[in-house]
This record gives sequence, C-alpha cells and structure tokens, in this order.
Amino acid sequence: MHFPLFLDDINEPAYDHHDAEQFKRWYASIDQPHRARIMKAFKATHVDVVLSGHLHNHRIDVVDGITFIKAPATNKPQWSDYWPDSRPEVGFMRFDVTESQLTPIFVPLNRIAQVAGYGPSGHPRPEQRNYSQAWVK
Repeated sequence: MHFPLFLDDINEPAYDHHDAEQFKRWYASIDQPHRARIMKAFKATHVDVVLSGHLHNHRIDVVDGITFIKAPATNKPQWSDYWPDSRPEVGFMRFDVTESQLTPIFVPLNRIAQVAGYGPSGHPRPEQRNYSQAWVK
C-alpha cells in the first residue's frame, strides 16, 4: 500500500490536517475509521507483511503478528528527525523469499540526485491536489 497504515501506533488518533503541527502526521498515514477497517481485513486474511512507502524513510514495526515495513525512496530521504531508530537514507527494499520466510533487505543507492520538489517535503498542499479522478463511485 502506498500510505503506511499508522506512524507510531495502530491506535493513534486521527490527525487534523488544518492544524500545522498535525499536518505532517495526517498526510503520512491513514486515519480512523479506515485504519481499523484495513487492519481488520489484514487479520481476517492472515496477512504477514505489509509494505508501504510514502514516507521516504525505512522503518519496521510489528503489530499483532503483522510486520509493517515502511520503505525508503530512491529520490530523497524524509522524516529523518521523526524516528531516531529509522533509516532515512535513500535506497530500495529487496526481499529474499524462501518457502518459509520473507527477508527484507535495505539496499542503499550509490549515487543520489538533488532535485527540488514543491510544497512541504516536496509534496503539494491539500488544496493543490486534484483527486477528481479518484473518487469512489
């Protein structure tokens, strides 16, 4: 999935995107009640691993036996000051797969491009986004 299901805790509150202090957290995860609905589906279908991106920072959390891997990005690091134990460097995830195991391996990039983005952390503000093609009907 693109957005991580949560940042720090599966039971964290919904964040207010109108509050400047909460905007980054709101933009980076999935609010309730959607988070609970997705987690319920993961448990019902015996999901073992959930891979997400969006944060441009590598971190692994385990909740109720499910491993949540927040994957890095190849264009630029972000959230380097949020989790002291994360890996904000750029790179990608490689997964070694056997019959009994899935092993995530972070692979750092050898070269890094420096391209400027737009908005906070290179992303558009909510009022600049156009979701007109994405609405559920």
